[in-house]
Formats: sequence, structure tokens, C-alpha cells
Amino acid sequence: MENKNKQALFISSGLSGGISTSLVKNTKSLLENSFNILSVQFASDPDYEDNNLKDYSKITLEEIYLAFDKVIADTKPSVCVGHSFSALLILYYLLERPNLIKNTKKIILLDPSNAKDIHSYLFSNTDGFILDKSIVERLGPDDNLRLIQSIKDEGIEIVQVEADNYELDHEFGDLGKLTKVYKDLSLL
Repeated sequence: MENKNKQALFISSGLSGGISTSLVKNTKSLLENSFNILSVQFASDPDYEDNNLKDYSKITLEEIYLAFDKVIADTKPSVCVGHSFSALLILYYLLERPNLIKNTKKIILLDPSNAKDIHSYLFSNTDGFILDKSIVERLGPDDNLRLIQSIKDEGIEIVQVEADNYELDHEFGDLGKLTKVYKDLSLL
């Protein structure tokens, strides 16, 4: 149940959605007393079937943005957390939705994918794409620093968290270490 007195936090994990444990589920258990947690997950996360993005081998960027819109447009979260590929998606999304960026105070990028590497990989991968090619064509090979600077120019704090710095795996699956991450980010 949404508490109108709490700030909203939006989180979207990477394409794996959390293989061994759910980053979103752990985030919710840690932060639900302080934030209304909103999420959009890729279909591989069984804990969040209601707002999963189905069949992401054929999904378009517009469909991802519409899923984000459905969840966050009315709430306009003050904190956005993107993990891996979703870290890039959130940066692009907020740049294309300037009305939503006005309420955002902090963006947390957990082990963000590198835009250039994603672009190169998906265009060189011939075994079928994880995402529709049109997403990669639309996002382009921009580098993360340019995207981050564009957001910072709007006066928003951006924090990048590398899993290795907390002795975490890429999925941020250790609840104790994830607790330390959120404490260091002043969310707990």
C-alpha cells in the first residue's frame, strides 16, 4: 500500500532480473519503511510478474518507456535506481522525459553497463539479440559520461556503485552487503 508521506523510489534491475536472488525484492525489504518502492522488471524476475516486460527479444524502446511511464509518471520518484542495462535505460528515459526529471534528486547506477560495449556487443552478436536491434539503434553508442553529464546539468546527484567495491557479484545478491551499499548512499 502506497504511503503518501513517503518519497517514491523507482528501481529496475538488469536483463537477468536477478538470477539467484532478486535485487528488487531485497531493495524492497530494506527500504520499504522509508520509500514507496516502484519497479519495472524484465521477464526473468519471477517475483514481479505483474510489471514484467515480456519477451524482451522483441521489445521496443517505446514499450520499455511506456512500462516506465505506467509505473512512475504519476509518482515522479525522488530516487531512481538502475542496475546494469537498466542503468542506461533510466538515463536515456529521464533525458527524454524532462517533466519527470524535475522531482528526481538522486540517480543510483548499480554496476551500470557501458553504452558503447552494449552497442558493440548487440551488433556483433549473431546468435539472436537479447533486445530488438531498434533499441540499440535508437540508443546509439553514446558513452556513459556524456549521458551522466547531461543529467548532472539538470542538478541531479548521480552515484555509480561498482559491485566489486563491495565484494558483491554483479547481481548484488548478498543482502548484508547490499545493506552497506544503501547505508553508504544514505538511503538507510
